[in-house]
Amino acid sequence: MTTIVTRTGKGSPLTHVEVDTNFTNLNTAKLEAGAIALGSAAAPSISFTGDTNTGIFSPGAGTLAVSTAGVERYRTDSSGRLLVGTGT
Repeated sequence: MTTIVTRTGKGSPLTHVEVDTNFTNLNTAKLEAGAIALGSAAAPSISFTGDTNTGIFSPGAGTLAVSTAGVERYRTDSSGRLLVGTGT
């Protein structure tokens, strides 16, 4: 379980130690092997606030892909080939 330190309302800002602790906790929780879901073109596992169908996902083992507007645009396959506009 990740513990995040926050301040409610317009309270005091986080201290440097609290910020460092938050980054350490997030890295431990999110970057461990298997911690990030594979995702899909329509819902990539790494996306942006307000644009959740644009980002990076893994369509299969050893494969990394990028989508925009919910559509896969390119991928790098397990052989290191860059595939643009096609998955094969």
